[in-house]
Amino acid sequence: MLKSNLMKFKEDGIGVSELLDLISEDFLDHLAEETKVDHQAKKLYGRNVFNLLLYGLLDGDRVGLRTLQDFYNSRHFKALFRLPGTKSVKYNSISARLARMNVDFFEKPISLFTNNAVSCMIKTPCHHNTISQELIRPW
Repeated sequence: MLKSNLMKFKEDGIGVSELLDLISEDFLDHLAEETKVDHQAKKLYGRNVFNLLLYGLLDGDRVGLRTLQDFYNSRHFKALFRLPGTKSVKYNSISARLARMNVDFFEKPISLFTNNAVSCMIKTPCHHNTISQELIRPW
């Protein structure tokens, strides 16, 4: 379902930044703390990996480790997500990071994101940070 929804967004010309407006950074930070995905992370924090995967799914034809490496090291990605220009990663670091990350960190925002994004496509106008407004409450 996620892949088909993302392909629909891609066909409609909806970009990564518009989709990420639906998810607040505070929500991802809270979720990272809750799932402990950032424990001992030096470069590839949970939020960065989430953004990288979403970016790769929307902007790439095929998502592979080397493609994700190229995306992460690109100026466009770093400017879009306000990352320092000097940090770069290798594909094996992305692989190791994905293998060790708690899957719950991805499941919660993706399921909420797809439900909200689909409803925003049906309704107009779509309000930014819809997910953040709905989820700023105790778990």
